[in-house]
Amino acid sequence: MTKPAAKRAASKSTAAAKKRAAAAPPAPASAPVSTSMFDAGMQALARARKQAESGPAKVVASLIDPFGFRKLEDVFDQRVAAALERLGWPNPQQLAALLEEVETLRQRVAKLEKAGR
Repeated sequence: MTKPAAKRAASKSTAAAKKRAAAAPPAPASAPVSTSMFDAGMQALARARKQAESGPAKVVASLIDPFGFRKLEDVFDQRVAAALERLGWPNPQQLAALLEEVETLRQRVAKLEKAGR
């Protein structure tokens, strides 16, 4: 081929490549990601609306304890308290009574020390 013919062939192939690129649909990888993110956002919005319609108390409760940790904590506390009781440890009320008794005894000792001087 001569130089002008080679230039024409190159320009034709470049023009054809540009036409193919313009006619080609967008890359499929970007469409599903944005669509799935949009769908996930819409589903979250729908769940929030449904909760809001069911009553504000339920919404607040779900925000405070979404995973049920309070129930788990209550069960754990009950089991620990039962185990400590079996071991002979005082419960909170008994401990408070003991602390009051110790304070009363301290006051009596202080009075006796002052009287003995």
